[in-house]
Parts: sequence; structure tokens; C-alpha cells
Amino acid sequence: MMNSIIEQIKKQVDDSGDIDLQVDNFICKDWNVYYNLYNPENFEDPENHPKWYNESDVYEYYEKPFSTAEKVTIYSSKKNQNLQVIIDFVEKSVEIENKLLDTIVRYTFGNGGAYADAKHYKYAKRTMELMHQVDFTNEEFMKRNLRINTIEFGSSDDELRLHFDCSWDGEHGLIINLKNNEITSFE
Repeated sequence: MMNSIIEQIKKQVDDSGDIDLQVDNFICKDWNVYYNLYNPENFEDPENHPKWYNESDVYEYYEKPFSTAEKVTIYSSKKNQNLQVIIDFVEKSVEIENKLLDTIVRYTFGNGGAYADAKHYKYAKRTMELMHQVDFTNEEFMKRNLRINTIEFGSSDDELRLHFDCSWDGEHGLIINLKNNEITSFE
């Protein structure tokens, strides 16, 4: 499958010079968006919340994922794109996915700069656990709230931008920037 993806990219570069291609997903395949958390800052402790709190006002749950990871778009507007960064990315996708998940969990649950303070994500996670009557690891919870949408070539030959749909910022999502397939920043 990996060779097929690279061949599709090379063919499109040869045919048109730029890349705008939808392929079968090869990374974060079990990541899907099952919730709309609206604004995570609105979550309170579900087991000890204020009287005014109504959890049905702070999220929606989708039995079938709102957004699934069956396909991913690979995009570049640059002509004569150096493909080595995407070749390396595809070849190291398992390792990169593990790094992404670890970093996203620290970013979200460790007050690393996510949209809301970590306690609100913990409250959201606990709310979903109570609803489903199951305990989620932080990793399992994040996989139910993110989906990779687009892999975009960056401004230099060694950069990629990963665009994720996410349950807490559906309008803008989450962008993770990579340089030499190492995470450099979040947007």
C-alpha cells in the first residue's frame, strides 16, 4: 500500500506539477471524531458539578463518527515538489503516529497549550466514560476526538503540516507542523 501511495503522488506530480490527491489512509486510521465538545472550558466535574450545570449543553455524541479517517488528502501547491519528506513520512508512519499521540496527550492533558486547561479535558473524558460506562485511557479518548484530514507539504522541502478535524474546534481543527518528521509546533 505504501508504494501505491508514493506512486500516486509521483504520477500526479508528473501529470500536473502540483499535488491534490485523496488516498486510502495509512496513518491514524483508528482516529475518528465521535463528539462535538463545543467549548471544553464549559465542562465541569461530572461527579461533583455545580447545580446550574447541564452536561447536555456542552457536547454532542455521534454513534457513527461525525468524521472518519478512511481517506486522507495529500496536498502541495508547489511545483517540482521534493517528495523525500512524504516518502519518509509514509515509511515511518507507525513511529510518527505514536509520537503524535504521545505529544497530543501531553499537549491536551498536561496543560501544554491546548484550547482549554487540562482539567476541562479530564472532565470531558470522565463525562464520556460515564456515558459509555467504560474507562478510556487518555490516548483512547484522544483517538475518539481527532481525525487526520490533510497532509500538506510545508514551505521548505523538509516540512509537513498535518491538518486534523477535532471535536473541540470543529471550525479550525488542529494543525501539527513537522520538520524532518519531528513535531515542531501546534496551531
